[in-house]
Amino acid sequence: MKNLVGFRLREGRLRKNMSQAGLCRGICAVSYLSKIEQGRAEPGPDIVRLLFARLGVSYEDDPLFLQESRALLHTLFEKHFREEDCAAEEEELWRRGPRLLQSPLCLTYRLAWAFRGQEPEAEYAALTPYAEYMDDDVRFLYELLRAHLTPFEEGMQALRRAESLNPCSRVSYTAAGLLFGSGKYQEALRYCTQGYTRAAGEGCIPMMREISFLEALCYANLFQHTLMLRAFDRTSALSQGDPEMLARIDYNIGASFLEKGRFAEALPRLLDAERRYRDPTMHTGKDSRCMVFHKLAICCRELSHQEEARKWLAQAQSELPGLPEIYGRMLRLIELRLQPQYNLNDEYFTLLQSLCAELGDALHHGYRQFHALFLMEALVARRRYREAYLLARELNPMFSQE
Repeated sequence: MKNLVGFRLREGRLRKNMSQAGLCRGICAVSYLSKIEQGRAEPGPDIVRLLFARLGVSYEDDPLFLQESRALLHTLFEKHFREEDCAAEEEELWRRGPRLLQSPLCLTYRLAWAFRGQEPEAEYAALTPYAEYMDDDVRFLYELLRAHLTPFEEGMQALRRAESLNPCSRVSYTAAGLLFGSGKYQEALRYCTQGYTRAAGEGCIPMMREISFLEALCYANLFQHTLMLRAFDRTSALSQGDPEMLARIDYNIGASFLEKGRFAEALPRLLDAERRYRDPTMHTGKDSRCMVFHKLAICCRELSHQEEARKWLAQAQSELPGLPEIYGRMLRLIELRLQPQYNLNDEYFTLLQSLCAELGDALHHGYRQFHALFLMEALVARRRYREAYLLARELNPMFSQE
C-alpha cells in the first residue's frame, strides 16, 4: 500500500497548479516532499498539517476524533452487513463528515456512504484512483462495492480479491447473488452452502437468513420445488416473525407455484403477501407491490376469475409512476392475455419476445425465465414446436439430459 497522504498532497498541489517548491517552502526540502508524494517517506504530523494548510485544507489528525470515528465506521459496516438498523451511526458520521473527508479515514467514510446508496457509482469512480493507496480493510470494502457496480466477470474477479483479504459470509453471499442474477443457479447454490456455513460460524443469523432465502430462489428457478419449500421453511424460522421477509417468502412461493401451473395453491400465498405488504409499518417498495398485484392478476386470469384479474391489474398499474418503463410493458402483456386468442395476437407475441430478450439485463434472470414460459406457450400455439423445445431445454437443464 502506498502513502495516501502523499497522493492527496500531490493531488491538491496539482489542482492548485502549485510547484513542489511553492508548496514546501519554509516547511521541508523539495527532495523530502518528492519522497512524500512518491510514498517513500512517512512525514510527521506537524509537517503534514503545514503542507495541507498551505493548500487551504485543514487536515484532521486529532487522535481521539479518529479513534471514535473509526469505531463508528466499524459499527456501521457491521450493522449494514448484518441487515441491522444503523441510523444512529449514520447520523453521527454525517455530522462528522466535513472533518472525516480531510482525515486518514476519508476513503472508509466515502465507502460507507456508497454502500448506503449515496450515489455509489459516482463514489466508486471517484475512489478508483485511490485503490493502490488503500490498506487491506479498506480495499476489501472497495472490492465488495466494485462487485456490485461492474459487469458480471469483473464483479466476480473483484470478489476473488475480496475473498483473499477477508474470506467471510458477505463475500460468499455477494458471489451467490451475482451468479443468481445471471441465471447460474447451480453455481450460486455452491456459494450459498459456503456462505451459510461461514455465517453460522460468525454467529450472524441475519446473513444465514438472507443466504437461505437466496438458496430457496435458486431451487425455485431450477424447478426443484421440494427443496425450495424446505429452504423457505428454514428462512421463515430464521426470520423470527419478520413481516417483510414473510411477505417475500409468500410472494416467491406463489410465483413459483404460478410457474408450475399450480394456480389454486399460488393464490392464497399471493394474497398473504399482498395482505402483509398493506401493513403501513412496512417500508414496501412500489416495485414489490406492483409485482404482487401482477402475479395476482395472472393467477386470477388462469383461474377464470376475469374481473378479479382486472382489479389486480388496475392495482398494479397504479404503482407504475416512478418505476422503469419495462414494468409497464409487463403489465401490458397481462392486459393482452386477458383478451381472447391472445396467443395469436401479434402485439402480444412481439411484446413477449422483447421482454424475454431484455428482462434478464433490466431486472434479473428470474423475470426472463418467468416470461419465457409464456413464450413457450405462444410458440406452441403458433406451431413453432422446435423453438419451444429449444427454449424448454434452455430454461431447465433437466430437459437437456438425453
